Amino acid sequence: MNDPVLEAYESAHYFIEDSEISLRFEIGKLCPELDLWLEKNGFNTAVFITAHNPHSQILTPLDNCQRQSKLVRELLSQGYCYLKGYSTDAEHIWPEEESLLVPNMDLSHALCLARKYQQKAVVWIEYQAEPELRVAVVETINNQ
Repeated sequence: MNDPVLEAYESAHYFIEDSEISLRFEIGKLCPELDLWLEKNGFNTAVFITAHNPHSQILTPLDNCQRQSKLVRELLSQGYCYLKGYSTDAEHIWPEEESLLVPNMDLSHALCLARKYQQKAVVWIEYQAEPELRVAVVETINNQ
């Protein structure tokens, strides 16, 4: 991977902090607590998504809050439930990004939502598998 932003996402820490569960997970590492939650609730998959900082450009807290609220309203209108979470880099240099763990959303829909909210990627989670970063937006460089 030659994209420094995607590399940073690969090494980030992802947290779920909700009334039901509190845990940390990472890309490429099994998370037994997350598997237990999926199993207990009858879910096979989940996506970890945010509307914060489109195109990896830092926005104001107010702008991010408004974007995240819009994503929440859209998910609820489509009948999805979610748990609240956030992500941050290992050194805590970046501001935390509020995120949502959305169970039982198919990957194609998750990637469409990511593109709609101008996100480079989502975290794809399958029961008893390592969480994976899935790219939603492929940026090209025009050499003209």
